[in-house]
Amino acid sequence: MKKYTVKEIKETNNPELLTEVLRKGNNDSVSRTAAYNPNCPPEVLAEVLRRGNNDCVSRDAAYNPHCPPELLTEVLRRGKDDSVSRTAAYNPHCPPEVLAEVLRRGKDDSVSRTAASNPHCPPEVLAEVLRRGKDDSVSRTAAINSNCPPEVLAEVLRREKDDVVSRNAANNPHCPPEVLAEVLRREKDDAVSGNAASNPHCPPEVLAEVLRREKDDAVSGTATYNPNCPPEALKSYKKHISLTKVEALMEKLNLSLTDIIDYLNPQEQAVIRPVIKNILERIEI
Repeated sequence: MKKYTVKEIKETNNPELLTEVLRKGNNDSVSRTAAYNPNCPPEVLAEVLRRGNNDCVSRDAAYNPHCPPELLTEVLRRGKDDSVSRTAAYNPHCPPEVLAEVLRRGKDDSVSRTAASNPHCPPEVLAEVLRRGKDDSVSRTAAINSNCPPEVLAEVLRREKDDVVSRNAANNPHCPPEVLAEVLRREKDDAVSGNAASNPHCPPEVLAEVLRREKDDAVSGTATYNPNCPPEALKSYKKHISLTKVEALMEKLNLSLTDIIDYLNPQEQAVIRPVIKNILERIEI
């Protein structure tokens, strides 16, 4: 029997050839490539998955975009926490009702976590997960899923906890802007506030409020990198922080600008005086 290369199997659109490779029962790179090839017949993918092996070929068969939904359902209803089940739970064609079944088992395992990350996971099931009030890996994943209902993200953040679930909720692009504003108006320098300040949907006027506090903290620093940050607020903040740092250094060294100039010879003073004058004008002392 002919031996095929990975390249040949990757590029083929011949179902018979893919069937031939997979029916050998090998767990090698050629077989894995065949299992992931979109031209692989669904009935052959079924044969692979019904062997019940937790191997790379089965995993790639479960990730094949043409793997039948009913077959993914079979895999997940075995109730195993293995790599094949995880892959089935992540397949975009996995039926939403089966993802719901997985999450309603209430387990904090890798299959449940993967189901919670599936972009087709039903919003009402993600809401159920988050309303359990746990800070576990499944809840953390549910909080960052773009399908998570905005009102549930708001519920999470209004608990006012500095946990990973809350941090992920603040980072979710569908988190309501008014809730991000609430978080930042608490004036805490914590990870949840930092994520709220980095969220691209954070209102510009709230980012400006953060910078007007003129604090040299992590939340303000994060706000400066948000593309929504108003340019004028950013410019004013950077001037303030730069001046504060210069003043702190000079105080530490017990120096004034006059002292610095006095250390220089006349030629150096002639060069440095206009530079210092320019700096002072720019920072509006």
